[in-house]
Amino acid sequence: MKLTINLIILVGMMVSCKPSDPPKPIEPSIAESEIVWKLAADSNGLKFDGGHPLIYNNHLIVGIEKSGGFMIRSYDLETNEIIWENNNMPSSNFWPKRISNILCKDNILALSSGPRILVLNMDNGKEIWRVELNNGDTWSTLIGDWIYKSDYSKQLETLYRYDLMTGSREKVLELGLVDGYSPGIMMPVKWTSAAGDEILVLQNRTFNWAGVGQQEPADASRMDILGYNLTADTMLWYRKGIAKISSV
Repeated sequence: MKLTINLIILVGMMVSCKPSDPPKPIEPSIAESEIVWKLAADSNGLKFDGGHPLIYNNHLIVGIEKSGGFMIRSYDLETNEIIWENNNMPSSNFWPKRISNILCKDNILALSSGPRILVLNMDNGKEIWRVELNNGDTWSTLIGDWIYKSDYSKQLETLYRYDLMTGSREKVLELGLVDGYSPGIMMPVKWTSAAGDEILVLQNRTFNWAGVGQQEPADASRMDILGYNLTADTMLWYRKGIAKISSV
């Protein structure tokens, strides 16, 4: 009898000590009054698929995909009013969606996609300048008041820079075949040396087109890095084969 009572007490204690179910998360409620405005992501044949929208001067600037083209539109953040619109975009698949395609400084917006660069005034949406390279690379970057972008082929790649305000172009450097590897310039970063010289440091993603299929896959591409003295207009140093498989 005593054993039975003890078992009943033990079972009761186990039941009483069973952890309760965790509390269900409370879904945050958003009152309708808290929403300033909203737009359908896909309406009237327009898709808000421009990537990396910008907020400038209390405006929302966004790229919009439309049938057979692309446009830029600026909305008032408070009223949803369209402040300006520019649909005079370059043709031929101009889709500046990546962070490396959308550059801005002060009131200037530079859009780069493939061989094309388009520069706009964010106050009114008006075009400042545009340019098209022969075979422009995907990547671009903004250093100071210069947009850097390269034109490439399997034999030669040329890095240019464009004045942000005027579009005037300067050739920075050319890279040809390196040990039979085709050049693939990535965008630079700038460093100022102790002597005050401006040095561009960048990667060359070389690829051995001629040797593909005749070697180990790891040998088909490699990563080189280089330092270019922009002030003296000379190659400062070049290091080959930092890695066999090149990386962006």
